[in-house]
Amino acid sequence: MQSNESIGKLTNAQLKTIMKYIYIFFFWIGIYTAVAQEDTLYVQQAQKVKDLHQRQLKTYTRNYIVNAQYAIYQEGKQRRIFYPDRQTFKVKRDLAFIYGDYQEKLAFDKNGVYYKGYFFPSDTASFQVLDCMQGTYYEEGYILTEANSYVWKTDNGVYLDTEKIEGADPGTFMTIFSKSHFRYMDKNAFYSRIEYTTKEGRKAYKIRKTGDVDKSIRLKNEKKSSHRERSFHKKEKEYPQGCDRETFVRLSSFYGVTFYKDKNLVYIHQEEKYTPVKGYDVASLQPAFLDLFFTDKDYVYYYTTRLIASKQAELLAVYRGDRRGWCGNDTTVATNYYLFKNAEGYWLAKIGGGVFVEFLGTEYNLPIIN
Repeated sequence: MQSNESIGKLTNAQLKTIMKYIYIFFFWIGIYTAVAQEDTLYVQQAQKVKDLHQRQLKTYTRNYIVNAQYAIYQEGKQRRIFYPDRQTFKVKRDLAFIYGDYQEKLAFDKNGVYYKGYFFPSDTASFQVLDCMQGTYYEEGYILTEANSYVWKTDNGVYLDTEKIEGADPGTFMTIFSKSHFRYMDKNAFYSRIEYTTKEGRKAYKIRKTGDVDKSIRLKNEKKSSHRERSFHKKEKEYPQGCDRETFVRLSSFYGVTFYKDKNLVYIHQEEKYTPVKGYDVASLQPAFLDLFFTDKDYVYYYTTRLIASKQAELLAVYRGDRRGWCGNDTTVATNYYLFKNAEGYWLAKIGGGVFVEFLGTEYNLPIIN
């Protein structure tokens, strides 16, 4: 039996082991701190492969694509080319934050509103999204397609998706929250939301007038706002250490990663940390096609990966690749395929599990018909 004196004592070997792990712990803390403060990223070249063209591409994804002279709306197996005012054209991406909907259906320029690429001329100063109705998912092969619907208005009318709501007054039309079946109202009437099933078995909606507004209710609600704005405390703008503040501008932001540049460097801002990136032509670097891509005078980039030469570069289509299944044990890496064209010819890029690119030649037909 061990004596009480020996209980709790450590041998020299045990002490050495403990000290070893303490040393390693503080060593890695030092390494991490140094990296966090001084880390610099460098642009990398995409991996060139020869087998991407063998992939069967069944459906579009990503919605709006913006090129120098034209824009594209794509969804499922539909692809629509249109010609907005490029200087003022913007995709309304805050709907992902407000409604949790990452399908980019709405956009606008100085001349009007675009819903799925369809143009509605109007004064966009009055453009407002009022409601989002969660749709169902339907299966097409292995593809699940989202079917959300939006109620929105301009000075010209009130719309459910692309259908104008007859008789609705855009100046006073609002969403109401009631235990009754009424969902909307304007100065003259109540409107209800009617759910129905399409021929394809999808859930869809209509909005129809259901009754007149009583005069006392009308007067009471004329002073109320139809839209509740969220208020946030605006943080004071922060700058990376050593940057040129006079030329420091935001380039683009996507999925929590924001790119900035000044006259000297490009910076990535993520998790409250700025990281400089070297390898771009900073003076000519600008966002292109989607928020995922940049171009400078020489190349097209996916974030910090160099893809192809930028001369006459266009993004023609984005195709859905692999997706993780509903099973929690599925380790499939999500991928998308991007069809580019430049002065050299056609290129197919695969992004997901790495960045890969294949030259397809000087002639290539789109794998999905409009």
